[in-house]
Amino acid sequence: MPIDSKNATPEIIPKPTFDSRLEGLRGLAALTVVLGHTVVIKYALDPHFQPTGVFSFQAPGHLSVLVFFILSGYVIGISTKKPLTKETVGLYLKKRLVRIWPIYLISIIAALLVSPPLPAAAIISNLLFLQILWKPVISANAPLWSIHFEILFYLLFIPVSAFSIRPLYVFLGSFLAGLGFLFFSTWSGAPLLTSYLFGFSLWSLGLVLVDLSRHNAVHYSNSQLISAFLLFFSLEKTNQLQTVFTKIYQLVPAIRWTYDDSIDWPKRAIALVDFSYLPYCILMMVIFTNRSFPLRKAIIALLYAIPAYALVYLYHNRTNHELVQEYAIPVCSYLVSILLLVLSRAQITEILSGKLLSWSIKLGALSYGLYVIHYPILMLFRRIDYFSGSWMTFAIRFFLFIILSIVCADVLERKVQPRIRSFFFSK
Repeated sequence: MPIDSKNATPEIIPKPTFDSRLEGLRGLAALTVVLGHTVVIKYALDPHFQPTGVFSFQAPGHLSVLVFFILSGYVIGISTKKPLTKETVGLYLKKRLVRIWPIYLISIIAALLVSPPLPAAAIISNLLFLQILWKPVISANAPLWSIHFEILFYLLFIPVSAFSIRPLYVFLGSFLAGLGFLFFSTWSGAPLLTSYLFGFSLWSLGLVLVDLSRHNAVHYSNSQLISAFLLFFSLEKTNQLQTVFTKIYQLVPAIRWTYDDSIDWPKRAIALVDFSYLPYCILMMVIFTNRSFPLRKAIIALLYAIPAYALVYLYHNRTNHELVQEYAIPVCSYLVSILLLVLSRAQITEILSGKLLSWSIKLGALSYGLYVIHYPILMLFRRIDYFSGSWMTFAIRFFLFIILSIVCADVLERKVQPRIRSFFFSK
């Protein structure tokens, strides 16, 4: 749920400097979510064909949402420098609502057009950002679960800012409170509250990065930026920190490490295992924001080296062709990330990475619209039964889906949103 805050008013924040690299990260992450849904939602893009083998790889869409949470906290933190007061909190909320709700409303209308009739309570719940808490998310726009979380985090930021609470305390306090509910609570509402707390911990980490990284800027090359993203893109299969978590989970079964699958997924959407990806999320954030940190080169080298064990695992299981195909795309992504890191100052890699980054920056400007509108479009493709059932139909549908999603996002972000903003904030 890539939501930016580029247009806040002077009463709350100083006029921000546009960060094109963050916009590029936002674009890459939004595209990853879209790509992931074309595969993970089976028989949606093509109702009679599902990719297998190498192309059954599911892009890490959920991990991208975690990055969006951190990004959101970072952008709010770096732009809202002065503590909110009774005089400014109303304007803060107005800015957030004007940015989010109009496009959000259009995405809900689009979802209702491609879904079976829904009870009025379910529609009202989603319109008021109360999905999950009151009624389920509209299934024809499932990614809206994260918008509910985002709204909650915006509200929780008000006391954090107003009382000048140190972001590090918020990050640690939310995480530890989430652990407490996960490990010890038997309350039926514990899964959702745990997810809220873990999610706000991630969101407040963005505030921590602002608080701790105001100096010692480092200019990372275009190749290093794309390398960091490709490393992140590979993590669904190469993250050995998740493997360590799984081993601990197996060794200590007496502790509840995760909630049962019988609980609706949105109520347990943000889990403890997600924190095994946190070092890589932080790495990508500091690289895309040109930040330095202690032992920078050593830590970067370590985080790049850890996934290499996946190559060893793959080598020992090389006769398992299904496994090799399953790992093909993430391993290739990892190897290219290493290559770009090693050749980060080479002219050819800088040129190619720069072109990719330039394109992703343009996509980043559309990222919120793309995030909330692509899923109803995907559900529309599911309802089109003809021209379906083969690799060719899937490929053609895929390109049409991507193009249509970007075009619709462009209309929402470049045509609709500016007019709405002008209406509410015209002088």
